[in-house]
Amino acid sequence: MIHTAITILTKNIANSYPGRVPQKAQLPFINHFQVSSGFNPTKDGNTIKDIRYQVSVFSDSKDEVVQLSDQVINALDEFNGVIDGTKIILMRVVDVNDLYEDSADAFHRAIDFRIFHE
Repeated sequence: MIHTAITILTKNIANSYPGRVPQKAQLPFINHFQVSSGFNPTKDGNTIKDIRYQVSVFSDSKDEVVQLSDQVINALDEFNGVIDGTKIILMRVVDVNDLYEDSADAFHRAIDFRIFHE
């Protein structure tokens, strides 16, 4: 599964949570979830899955959000390989947005990835 791959690839950067973040999670942390999915048929009859994932970095420091986001991008952008039985053909950054979360009193950088996998 893609969420397992992202968790594994980002676990040394900060605590990484697929989907829901625990209420008492300590900053900084990474949260990631699937935004959309599609399918691309190939000439040989197989189908390549084409999904978008948002990987968000949260911290109480703007500088730390930037630093950790750069590490996330370095870990995921252009990644290909097999993790947990899922063959990832390519991960690509498609968008980065800086936000602020009032409810969490945290800086937030949302990084959107397009991921092709079998």
